[in-house]
Amino acid sequence: MDVTVGLIRGVLSVLPGGCSARVVTVSPGPLIRVEGQPVSIRCDVNDYGGPSEQDFDWEMSRDITGPKTRIISTFEPGFSDPLFSRRVASGDVSVVRLQDNEVELKIGEVKLTDAGFYLCRTPSTDPITSGNYNAQVQLRGKKGRNLSEGNIFPINSVQASPHHAAATTVFHSRVFHSTDFVSVIGDTRMSGFCGCVVLLCTVKTSVKLIGLVSSPVMVYLCFFTCKHNVTELIFSFLTLFSTEPNFTLTLEAATKPQKTGEPIELSCDVTNIFQLPPGGRLGVRWEHISLPGTNAPSPKLIGSLDAYGNLESNSAYKDRLDSGVLGLSRARPNTFKLRFLRSQKIDMGQYVCSVSAWSVSSQGEMVQAVEYKSSPLTVRWDTKTPTLNVAAKTIRQVSVGGATFEMSCSAVTENIGDWIGFAVYIQSQDGIKGGVKTIISLSPDNVVQITDPARSDSLVLSKTGSGEFRFRLEGVQVSDTGYYWCNVTAFTKQQPDQSWTTAATSESNKVNIFIKEDGLTFSVKIHSDASSVYPWEMAKMECSVGVSGSLPKSGRCELSDR
Repeated sequence: MDVTVGLIRGVLSVLPGGCSARVVTVSPGPLIRVEGQPVSIRCDVNDYGGPSEQDFDWEMSRDITGPKTRIISTFEPGFSDPLFSRRVASGDVSVVRLQDNEVELKIGEVKLTDAGFYLCRTPSTDPITSGNYNAQVQLRGKKGRNLSEGNIFPINSVQASPHHAAATTVFHSRVFHSTDFVSVIGDTRMSGFCGCVVLLCTVKTSVKLIGLVSSPVMVYLCFFTCKHNVTELIFSFLTLFSTEPNFTLTLEAATKPQKTGEPIELSCDVTNIFQLPPGGRLGVRWEHISLPGTNAPSPKLIGSLDAYGNLESNSAYKDRLDSGVLGLSRARPNTFKLRFLRSQKIDMGQYVCSVSAWSVSSQGEMVQAVEYKSSPLTVRWDTKTPTLNVAAKTIRQVSVGGATFEMSCSAVTENIGDWIGFAVYIQSQDGIKGGVKTIISLSPDNVVQITDPARSDSLVLSKTGSGEFRFRLEGVQVSDTGYYWCNVTAFTKQQPDQSWTTAATSESNKVNIFIKEDGLTFSVKIHSDASSVYPWEMAKMECSVGVSGSLPKSGRCELSDR
């Protein structure tokens, strides 16, 4: 059946001052239904003014410019013409509100007399009339035809190849919508030169031809009759008819990383598209297969884009997709992209793109018809082991109690990445065989933690540059004697809102604090509860004295205020 498209779509216009104009759209058409089948026609309105809930009136006409017959309305109960009022009352014809701005006209059983142009109209609620307030789509009806095994029927539309190479070959063909709901296209390749081709087919499997969007494979025994001059050539062979879409996938790496942290871009190109029905769309699903020998499960779903372009992912990649570090996109109508802004070591492996073809069902919904997978594409690069070197250096040495000790720590990294953080732990040991203890630490987010709260006023650990840190110990005591060093862990991440990942850990050389005991040693500390006071206010000051070393048999301690 030759079909002409009767869909009229609104064109978006812009009013002076930047206001959008009303746009009304209906389901893509034409809609083809066999008598007795249901049909649903959707209508929505966008960029309108007034209340969010809009009303809709449905009308139809036999011709595109013919008189209109009222069908049903969301606002007026008595809107229907007598031609439709009984069917509306019985529920065979109804309107269902899907959203404030979208409804669906439903006909339970299509009649041949229902063929025509269906108009969806929206009453104006806009402060200024602009845009389109209605849209229409054509509905075509056709009687169904039952064919049983053994029946012979003609297939009207045959496109024969001009190249005739062999006497008998397979004829590749597919079922299409036509005037008889079946047609054949393909390559015949037969001997002789035929001015016309007539194809008769005997049905080998029982099938009801009702113009479905897709149907199972059907087998026919077909006969070619070709007349050229006086000679008549007849060939017979079996033919498989299929309505499934077919296409070719090519997966390539547009950008391959040379080292960890560089971007990855993969391109999945769809070519040689055949049998994609009108209104059909393509979707994609990306999977990752880990390299052999890794413990990660495979394959893993990265994400997918359905027929509407909606991104779906409930996988381990969801956080990276949400943050934008990883992206799925459609670069062109038939090309899909997968991008990693910064690669990680776990991203090495094989990638597969699976492209699905979607078609419009009789209810106007998108349904998946077929899916094809590409050949795996291996992505890997030379991974060098991350290294971290740490060096400690004495800035201020001490030899007597009460002095201040300062030490610097320098961290140098290789093959870790661009976004690096450090966790620094200042550790000490009393002698070679003494126990190791952590005095103070600094996290990658610059959070300081002191092990002994009693000495919080005398311990300082700060970051002084990129990979540079300084530790200060005030009021050194004899008990502080021992070895000191920096224990550093390097972390990396791709985005600020991501968690840190451990890259490498290393210890610096050790520096020594040695206080020579020569009799009695003491230290003095003063503390005030206020840093500034007015003349009439009071401030409390405490003076503490620490004593160590060998106590003399006699002596005294004097304290004076200055």
